[in-house]
Amino acid sequence: METTKLLLLRMGCRYEVTFMEKEKGWAMLQNVRDQLQGVTLLARAMLHFACPEVTRILDLLFSLLHKGTEKSTPTAIAFFVEVEEVKALLPSLLGSLEETEGSVVTEGLIAIQNLLKFMHRNDMVILAEKLLPLFNIEDAKARNSAISLFAELPNVVKKKEKYLIQEQMSQSLVPLLLHLQDEEPEVVKGCQEALARCFRFLGWVLPKKITSKKAWHDHPDVAETLCRQISWKVKTIPAILLQCLDHLQGPQVSIRRAAAIFIGCLAQCTEPAVINQERKDLIFLSLHKLRDDPDPSVRVTALQATRMVQEACGTSPALPRGQTPLPQGGSQDRQESASERGHGDMPDPAQTHRWNPASPVSHRIVASSAKKRPPGLIRQA
Repeated sequence: METTKLLLLRMGCRYEVTFMEKEKGWAMLQNVRDQLQGVTLLARAMLHFACPEVTRILDLLFSLLHKGTEKSTPTAIAFFVEVEEVKALLPSLLGSLEETEGSVVTEGLIAIQNLLKFMHRNDMVILAEKLLPLFNIEDAKARNSAISLFAELPNVVKKKEKYLIQEQMSQSLVPLLLHLQDEEPEVVKGCQEALARCFRFLGWVLPKKITSKKAWHDHPDVAETLCRQISWKVKTIPAILLQCLDHLQGPQVSIRRAAAIFIGCLAQCTEPAVINQERKDLIFLSLHKLRDDPDPSVRVTALQATRMVQEACGTSPALPRGQTPLPQGGSQDRQESASERGHGDMPDPAQTHRWNPASPVSHRIVASSAKKRPPGLIRQA
């Protein structure tokens, strides 16, 4: 028994050992009458705490069942029964991913991770679809868990069934790219790993800029390079734009800013005909809403992105009646616009956050350096 404890500890299963001690599971395993209950308890602990070796143990027990020794068969069956009971809860576990409380979502993700190998292909598709919205969940632990679980999908899907999640893999690229600017370092690391696996799954070469630690608002060339490379891969530019627009209202300042930057860069490297008038109006309206964002850098980035879209498309924003356009004139115009919004006593971010080449912090998006792609290379929706 002590050997088993030591083995679990060396595998990193500290929580499982503690759980077994608390529930008197080790004593059950040593008692012939309670041994099967102890095995069930251990299986439950390994599934609950996401023991990394649970799959190997199941494979070993499966081979024991085939050999069929009287002593080992009941133990193996007890372990499998517990796994099957957890698998029966899969619909409820998938439903937990729609909860708003981060801790509930995280627990569901941990439980699902141990069932990946045993999931049917239809459940795998449902899981992939449910994970995508969680990339932007406010709880950092849940966000990181969702991205890490998504990164596992290419490894567990059978080669002949890869087509089932190919669409979800493509849809994940823009959210993962935007979250390279996440405020949580662990999430950034998870996004880099997930992107590497997604690109490998799709048969594409991973862009070198994926591993860059530079902030896009300080180094817009990083965003421009990634934007050009991803626009060559994804089938439709409008799909990328819509995903970016979804992230403009996210809870993180860095993600709202990154989404605005990406929109501006995308407009600069896309043929104007790809972005029709309806899409342009939607872009302008979404960026216009950020003029009241509590963070100055987001307001400036939205203003710069609007100008980049105007420059690329050659049009002015068509805003709803009663709404004033983003200030584009001199300092007097900007001050008047600020007064209309009730912020006359606050410094205008367009003035206080002007780009300074000597400054380590910049909110500039370089409109001129994003080269437009030659005609005919962008496919329209």
